[in-house]
Parts: sequence; structure tokens; C-alpha cells
Amino acid sequence: MHGVRPLLSAGLLQRLLSAVETYPAVIPAVPVVESVRREEGEVSVPVSRDGLVLVQTPQMFDARSLKAAYRQAFSPAFTDDASVYEAAGGKVHIVPGDRINLKITTPDDLGLAAALLAISSSAAPAL
Repeated sequence: MHGVRPLLSAGLLQRLLSAVETYPAVIPAVPVVESVRREEGEVSVPVSRDGLVLVQTPQMFDARSLKAAYRQAFSPAFTDDASVYEAAGGKVHIVPGDRINLKITTPDDLGLAAALLAISSSAAPAL
């Protein structure tokens, strides 16, 4: 399981595994649903969310192609394996992600994950 996204579902993993049989690079993503703004000095302007997605992990790649991509010079534009792969000329296929696949980066995220796990475990059938 991915350490930063410990709530990876079996369904998302299956979607990724199925897609990687067809595509050499597969990433999960969910549509942006929040309003988005860009700060410009002391004001802000709205940004259209049309076509925007939030990328998640795990990301799956043909290992040889990804290793070759990592041989290129570093760029500060690299934010994940997909950005490295694309900079080397690869194409990335997006599969539907899962909003429960939280990225744990702050104490608040950890609390939310704990709450989701508690709800999930209380809903599980008793043995």
C-alpha cells in the first residue's frame, strides 16, 4: 500500500491493473469540484475547473520506459512519476480515481483518514 495514500481501495487498484494491461502509463485522478482561484497581486481571479483533475497515486508504468525517463536531466517541473514520464515524451492515461484515496500530508488529513477508517470498520459485518 502507498504510505502517503493509505486508503487505497481494491476497486481503484483493480482499475489501474486493468488499464496498465492496455496502456504503458496509468494514473488515477478525480475531477476538481472546488472553486479554484489564482492570486494576482492583491486580487484573485477565478480559474475554470473544466478539464482539471487532481492526480493521485499509485501510478503504474512500464518499468523500462519509466527508468529511461528518469535518465533525463532533473527539472523543477517534475512533481510525480507521470510528469517525468511525459517530459521524456510518454503519454499518460487517466483512470477514475477515488476521493477516499486521501493524501496524508497534514495532521488534519491524518484525523480525517482515522475517522474514515473508524466508519469503515464499524460498517464491516461481524464474524
